[in-house]
This record gives sequence, structure tokens and C-alpha cells, in this order.
Amino acid sequence: MNISVPVSALDRNHSRVEPRRQRRLTPRDAGSIEAQIVTTPELRRIVYKMRHDSYVAQGFLDPQASGLFTDRFDQSANSHSVLIFRDGEPVASVRASILDLSGKIPDATELPATSSYGEEILKLVSGYHGQGIAGRAIEMTRLVTRHDLSLDFDLVFSLFRMTFYIVNHYDADMILSGVRLHHTPFYRRLGFEKITEPRHYPLLNFQVCLMACPDRMYDQVARTVPIIDHVSKHDPVCAPFMAGERVRVFSQMPEYQAAA
Repeated sequence: MNISVPVSALDRNHSRVEPRRQRRLTPRDAGSIEAQIVTTPELRRIVYKMRHDSYVAQGFLDPQASGLFTDRFDQSANSHSVLIFRDGEPVASVRASILDLSGKIPDATELPATSSYGEEILKLVSGYHGQGIAGRAIEMTRLVTRHDLSLDFDLVFSLFRMTFYIVNHYDADMILSGVRLHHTPFYRRLGFEKITEPRHYPLLNFQVCLMACPDRMYDQVARTVPIIDHVSKHDPVCAPFMAGERVRVFSQMPEYQAAA
């Protein structure tokens, strides 16, 4: 089988961020939003119930007897689930899973999307640095908000910002995500490029395109997209966040502003 990956997805000299459109990319209510990597059974249950309720409400999942939605990657050492809080209440979640073909990170040999896009992912990551030197990828998945807050963009911005902290922490060479077709314009604004046409994503009743944002885009995205600006593994947020502490999501942004 001949797997075709866009040349620009592998070309480290190619960079392009989609021009800004009307939708804002700055938070309105940044001060009340916090994030924490899930490390306890109690927090995990909150995440699994939020996923379940959100996906069922949108018709993407049949109701489960347990009222929870989880999979084997939630128990994997190469995955981190993040819980977003507003005024102390859990309101959104995302999961980041690491793929490291070099073997430097134990148990980081498979991503949730591998079953649908295994050959494309292997081609993207295995030759990323040339001369047979593999790259490191993070898949961003299970993005959900509390089902009554599905149009709250501050929460969506928070999920992306905290994922970029995880990307920085692990020095990931690219971010991968399975994206529903009508969401692809937003991801393009964040430096992602579509790698495949829509396919079925495991366990859920929808199809997604595989999209990738390579590391050559990170700085440009940070300069042009306020929600990603001032994210660094050396800032005061990253280490406590990766250690499981609850942190303010936007505390390193120099200022907050409302943008229509």
C-alpha cells in the first residue's frame, strides 16, 4: 500500500499559518481558569463522566451503563489527562499521549490514533529528522467541555494552551490530532495541516481527519495566536503543572484583553 503524506508535513523548512479570521483567539475570562493533570481516581472519574456526558449529548456515543467513557490509553504511562476548572468547578478536559520511537520514553510506542492512521503516523514520525532518526509526537485527543458549555471558547483555548505545555515538556517534534472536518479551519490557524481524509475514529460515532502541527510551526503559532503565546517549559507554570499541581492557565500571558 502506498501511503501519501503531504510534502509540507515532512518539510522542516515549510511554514505557514492560516491568516486570522473573525473568531477571537484571546480569552475573555482568563483569571478564573485553572488546570491540573489528573493523578487520582476521583479526578479520573470526573474526566470519564464528562467525556461520556459530552459525547452522548452530541450523539457521538451510545449511553454506557457506567455513565463513564474511558479506554486502555487512560491507564497508559504515555498518556496525561488534563482537567480544566473554572471557579473551582471542572468544566473541560483533554488527553495528550506521547509516541517516542527512539525508546527514550518507556511505553511510548503507540497512540490512540494508531489503529486508524498507523502507517501515516509511522511515516511522519520515523523519518522526521532524516537519516533514519525518529521524531517524537504527541496526540491531542478526547477534547471535551461540560456538555452545557460546548460553545465556551475560553475552555477550548485552555485545552490547547495546556497541551502546548505538555508538548514543550517532552520536546515533542509534532502534535497530531484526529479532527472532524468542520473543525479543520480552526486547527489550520494553529499550524496544523491535514494529512488524511476523514476516517472512523475508534469507539466514537464520527469520522476525523488526521492533522499534524510540526515543531517548525511552534514559534510562528506563538507569535500569531495569543492563546499559545508565553508557553515555555522554563516558565513558572510548566514544572508545577507536570508535577500534578493545579495552575492558572493564562498566568504567563502579559495581559488579558477582550477581542470580538
